[in-house]
Amino acid sequence: MGADTSVLDGLADPPLESYLHQAMRSFLPRTAPYADHITASAANYVSTLAIVLRAVAAMDFLSEGQLQHLLTQGGTPFEQLFGKLAIARELRRHKDRLVVCGCAIGDEWRAVERTGDRRRRTLHALGLDPGLPTIYHSGRYALQHKGQQEVIRAVARLLDDGVHCNVLLHFLTARPLDNPELADLASRHPDLVRVRTEARATTDLMDWALASDLSVFPSKFELDTFLMAMGEAMAAGTIPVATAQRGMAHFQHAYDLESPGAAGLAVRRSFRVDDPLLTQEVYEGLRHLVKLIDTDPERVSALRARSVAVARRFTWDAVARRFLLLFEACLRGAVPATTMGTTFPDVAADAPAAEPCGAAVRKADLVSVRWDSTEATQVEVVFPGSPPEIVALDRQPDGSFAADIPYRGTSRLAMLVTRHDGELAWAELAVP
Repeated sequence: MGADTSVLDGLADPPLESYLHQAMRSFLPRTAPYADHITASAANYVSTLAIVLRAVAAMDFLSEGQLQHLLTQGGTPFEQLFGKLAIARELRRHKDRLVVCGCAIGDEWRAVERTGDRRRRTLHALGLDPGLPTIYHSGRYALQHKGQQEVIRAVARLLDDGVHCNVLLHFLTARPLDNPELADLASRHPDLVRVRTEARATTDLMDWALASDLSVFPSKFELDTFLMAMGEAMAAGTIPVATAQRGMAHFQHAYDLESPGAAGLAVRRSFRVDDPLLTQEVYEGLRHLVKLIDTDPERVSALRARSVAVARRFTWDAVARRFLLLFEACLRGAVPATTMGTTFPDVAADAPAAEPCGAAVRKADLVSVRWDSTEATQVEVVFPGSPPEIVALDRQPDGSFAADIPYRGTSRLAMLVTRHDGELAWAELAVP
């Protein structure tokens, strides 16, 4: 098109055609961070992020966690492939341009007052019992990105198990919602569940949040960075159950509620569609906290106070001041990262692979695969293709994983290992 192509110099990615790379590239499109297709050559792609990074004086992120995530893709199924790409090298080369000016909670949310009268009015108007614990979720309808499929399934299991609590779900969508599982949840528990899908006034959402005790935000694929809706819910006094996404770490939810500074409960990261392990953790987390509301109200009150305090410290005034500091640094030619006090993780040239702790033995038309790891919750063999074929190994009584799978004529197997915290890593097994 007549453009100066020198802006692309040095940005060509390697072919990435090894057997393990082909397996990664087949699997990754379903995980959102990487949209390559196995039938297309990686050499046909150029990183637009790298081009922007080369051209700007500074690049701003919404949270420290978002910056840390982008630099390494740590713990994601993309990490090992990402380290081979030109953009990983460019980010390391131009680290001095990377800054965090942040994001914030609107002043109207930071000023809300939580009262028993407002809670009772809101829940009575919805035909719900104010004496019951109440769970809240609000977000754009993005079933997999927002972990809403897991929310629906976890809540359904909770209510089916006889746990009595109100559930307020706001899924913002411009079209009529066609979700049989959600419709079934609402129809089976009409005395406990309320669902809204239309755009709603801020005061209406505030009423729902202020009437709630818990909020749930199991976002997946590391696609949420600041997650304003979670901060708003916390500022209104809900205790969150949310995934341990790096981009959301500033909200201080922790795996252990006894941890110093814990403002809510963290559950495993997830990079899977319809993740049953995440569903189970959301269910267990909500059940634990609902029980805590009845058995230990003082502890719940302390968690709520910490949740409010953490969320309300994020102000637009502070963000504006950081932007002014950044603009001044750029105008006088100072190093942005140094001026803004950016901290960086140690970035290795090669991402860590899963520790090889398995074996594959060919038996005629079958391959017996075994994987020994106390850290794994799931182990799969990924065969490249469009779509890829994924074979899960079965957990054995001794904690290992094993399966007999058809022999495909390959001398290697691509192994995808999921750890307890939801993070993933790839490894290869030789097939003798």
